[in-house]
Formats: sequence, structure tokens, C-alpha cells
Amino acid sequence: MLREELMLLSHIQEAIRGIDHHLSSCVSYNDYERNYTVKRAVEREFEIIGERSPA
Repeated sequence: MLREELMLLSHIQEAIRGIDHHLSSCVSYNDYERNYTVKRAVEREFEIIGERSPA
């Protein structure tokens, strides 16, 4: 694997860890829905994954 590909995968893995971290404070989907900050943080992590994924 090329160095650049490994770096992209590393960024994706970091974003997944971020999603897991943000969601750890939510016990249910309703908790997630009511917490604007968590929702925005998770959405941003998914944006990062999308930006890093090869086309």
C-alpha cells in the first residue's frame, strides 16, 4: 500500500474513533437526536470520512 493510502486510512480510522467517542454519551437514539452538539460532531466526522475516501 502506498504511503498516501495509509495516511488516508489513518484519517478515516481517526474519524471513526471520533464518532465512537461522541456517541458514547448517548444511551439511545433519542438522546442523540436531542443533543445538537453531538449530532453536529458526528456529522462532521462523516464529512471527514467522505473527504478522505477515494473517488
